[in-house]
Amino acid sequence: MTTKITLVTAGTIGVLLTAAAVSACTPRPDGPTPAAERFFAALSNGDTAVAGELSDNPSDAREALNAAWSGLQATHVDTQILGSKYTEDIGTVNYRYTWHLPKNRTWTYDGQLKMARYEGHWQVRWSTTDLHPRLGEHQTFALRADPPRRAAVNEVGGTDVLAPGYLYNYTLDASRAGDYLITTARAVVEALHPFDDTLNDPQRLAEQASASGKPLDLITLRTDDNNKVAPAIGNLPGVVITPQAELLPTDYHFASALMGQIKKTVIDELDGQAGWRVVSVNQNAVDVAVLHEVEPSPAPSISISLDRAVQNAAQHAVDNQRRQAMIVVIKPSTGDILAVAQNAAADAVGPLATTGLYPPGSTFKMVTAGAALE
Repeated sequence: MTTKITLVTAGTIGVLLTAAAVSACTPRPDGPTPAAERFFAALSNGDTAVAGELSDNPSDAREALNAAWSGLQATHVDTQILGSKYTEDIGTVNYRYTWHLPKNRTWTYDGQLKMARYEGHWQVRWSTTDLHPRLGEHQTFALRADPPRRAAVNEVGGTDVLAPGYLYNYTLDASRAGDYLITTARAVVEALHPFDDTLNDPQRLAEQASASGKPLDLITLRTDDNNKVAPAIGNLPGVVITPQAELLPTDYHFASALMGQIKKTVIDELDGQAGWRVVSVNQNAVDVAVLHEVEPSPAPSISISLDRAVQNAAQHAVDNQRRQAMIVVIKPSTGDILAVAQNAAADAVGPLATTGLYPPGSTFKMVTAGAALE
């Protein structure tokens, strides 16, 4: 019996070994992951032609991938497979894309790549959701910048002396005006002559606009003046009004000798950090939805040492003088400049108060004497 049992056992082992060998030689059905890996590798390399060929619609896929790279202004995209599943000839591969955008920005999101097996080979079932789960048919990406609101410049009391605002540039486009050019020119001269007395001849203006070959620059107005002029000529054929963001004085009479210099000094510190958005756009380049957004970060306001009350008093004092008159007011304990004022006679020459060419009056002897005693 022992011998018989041994023979049966040996036979059984032989059958099991044969079955294992057959099982090892039978190839396991291949899922969609390898094909998806090839697609992602081509996408990461920016090879949209190869990526398109790995789909069931190479032409549409290549066009959509090219549009995505272009719309995002992307420099690179990292791809990651998070998982996959399939049933017979249909499957999905979960992905994570990280797009690298200008100015060291990145955009990361997850989605699903649809896959299908044709004649034993897996392919990407092309759809715009292969790029983003919320991207609709015939849509693509666009990168939008959101500039922050500029910060203001404050005087020592906390009120704004320079604040964000707009100037309005007027041009006359002869090609847009067409047959109405001379009619528009007459209205333009009537509306703008009070602000620029060289605009006084409609016929000459029409001829200049026709010969220009591009929109003829007319004038740039402040907001209050624009509000008076725009209703009169803003809708006329050929008149183009372009708003221009600027840092503007809140009071054009306040420290006018200094505001231009202050603006040049601080302008680069007032812009803050721009925000940005990725949006989906349709075939007409119209925004459809915001897919990702980073809010802008405004810069803090900047304070200067001028004191509005002291500045206004100093300005009033020099305005009463017929000759060139200037005042610089300094706080003795800190050296802060509280006011810089000069009258119209001095303005005609330039910023005399800040040139350092004029010695203080004899009353300043008290200050130097005090300094000597200390």
